[in-house]
Amino acid sequence: MVMTNHEFLVNIIASTVLNLVPSLSSPIALSSGKLGDFGYKLRLPEFGETLEELFSKRGAKIPDLLLWNESRKFIIVVECKTQLSDKDKVRLSSQINFYLSREFREILNAIFPEIEDLEVLLFVSSKNLQIDLKQFIESLSTSKVVVWTVEYIPGEE
Repeated sequence: MVMTNHEFLVNIIASTVLNLVPSLSSPIALSSGKLGDFGYKLRLPEFGETLEELFSKRGAKIPDLLLWNESRKFIIVVECKTQLSDKDKVRLSSQINFYLSREFREILNAIFPEIEDLEVLLFVSSKNLQIDLKQFIESLSTSKVVVWTVEYIPGEE
């Protein structure tokens, strides 16, 4: 079974914290990946219906993953992107604004009471998309967003 681009990206990020080989059938290993060595832990966002409703009202969605570093009191909000159409830009702008908002910080504080800072990581599947996304992010004038890429060639996971 071939993964979608999005599934591939989510697996790659998970493997930076967990010692995984990106595959739909990968078992979760007990040892950690490189970010795990720096104290990051993978958190799958689990929010109740009330919060999901809040997200949808703000034009955002629940992030793909959260990477929590308890000792640094720092969280990385991960969004995996495989395209950037005009419609995607509008949606992504809403997501980023929400993730950097006081409202979202209050939500995270309820889950991670000691959080002091956060960053948004946009993980993409091609260099061309990375270039387009970086230009788009520059237009938003925020320093809290990082764009990271890995080339995805279907069937060559």
